[in-house]
Amino acid sequence: MIKFLPKNLDLKHLLAEHPPEFKYHIDHFVHLCSLLYELPAKKKGALNEGGYVSLNAHMLKKVNNNYKKYFNYLIQHGVIECDNSYIVGKKSKSYRYAPKYQDIIQPTYITKYTLTKNLKEIHRFNRDMYAKYNYLYKWFDDGLCVDFEKAEQKLIELYQKNKEAGEKNALHKLNVNLVNLIKLQKKDFYFTVDSTSKRLHTLLTKIKKDLREYITFDNKKLSNIDIQCSQPTLSLCLLEPSFYNTELKQERVTINSIDPQLTDKLPIQAITKYVTANQDKFDSYRKLVFDDLYVGMAEILKSKSVNIATDRDSLKDMMYMVLYSSNKFLNGNQGLPKRIFKELFPEVYEVFKMYKSAGQENLPILLQKIEAVLILEKAAKTIAKAQPGMPLFTIHDSIVCPTDKTEFCKNIIVSEAIKYLGFEPKLKIDLWAEPTEKKGG
Repeated sequence: MIKFLPKNLDLKHLLAEHPPEFKYHIDHFVHLCSLLYELPAKKKGALNEGGYVSLNAHMLKKVNNNYKKYFNYLIQHGVIECDNSYIVGKKSKSYRYAPKYQDIIQPTYITKYTLTKNLKEIHRFNRDMYAKYNYLYKWFDDGLCVDFEKAEQKLIELYQKNKEAGEKNALHKLNVNLVNLIKLQKKDFYFTVDSTSKRLHTLLTKIKKDLREYITFDNKKLSNIDIQCSQPTLSLCLLEPSFYNTELKQERVTINSIDPQLTDKLPIQAITKYVTANQDKFDSYRKLVFDDLYVGMAEILKSKSVNIATDRDSLKDMMYMVLYSSNKFLNGNQGLPKRIFKELFPEVYEVFKMYKSAGQENLPILLQKIEAVLILEKAAKTIAKAQPGMPLFTIHDSIVCPTDKTEFCKNIIVSEAIKYLGFEPKLKIDLWAEPTEKKGG
């Protein structure tokens, strides 16, 4: 099983010079050290501004009952540091490498049978998902390749730019991106379905966008077809009376078909009544979403002299704050975009507010579940049935396919969206790499 360590960390030498005063196996040290790279590589937000990575004690204990002894040894000998901050039910202790060992990573391997077995058992839930989504899972094989040298060089260039710009954690971010790149090169794939949002997570969902141009399948060029402004687009479902109709045909999305338990937590009757009574008030929001909500809101904010970053990722993050932040988060400069959104679309804001009244996580999770059904169970499944021999992948709100099948897949996404959502979303096509002369795996 592949793991990662800083290039300048020689664990064998350290353990030989300073033998631990407890029974140990070096593979457990390797695994715990590797988590400081692997967890941020899989989970967005796992790395905080101070370069610390939060590690859940319950999950650590599942793999190694004596994990505390291992961490204490690493701390004692200056390999890692701990923030010693722990809040029951809210925050786990966080760890980072000491300055001496903040170096570029290199891959290594663990072979201890009980450890690798435990690590695989943690993801037992996904076994059923392999069968359920086999039309996607089966394509994670030797055909999926990356031009490693070019991709690695791209990451080094980005790291140098970030370092020159004084960006915090530039080296750690490089290492996190290298983890996913190396895993792709080594064919060390993973296929995980989030039990909460039902989203599918794979190396393709995690690998940095800048590296997609170096990815091919059997040396064939790939394309990405995604829903423009996907989360705001899917939020339009919540503004339709049909979304609350319990007698509607199963093919059309309803709140009961997506998350029946949620109706017990929400003021669902009040939401239904409000949505039905304010249909004409939602039109300006619908139009802005279809035009491009991120760009449209940026123009509105600029016209009001609000200073914001204009790159698309920053605009998206800003809109996620506007849509998903707590109902109480309205004050100060940070809350200004949200206050402006409330002024522009008061009725839409009210609907979203009611969804978050029982917990701010309700809205994003609901939209992610709608996305998962549309992409995984509607569009991808239909495409796979029609073209069973065609490589097929998904990246949350998008379908990845060979370039010569782009139009075919696009038409199916549109067709399935109209049946399921009740409207046609705006799609965007991103062409990936030109085929290289040889596979980059």
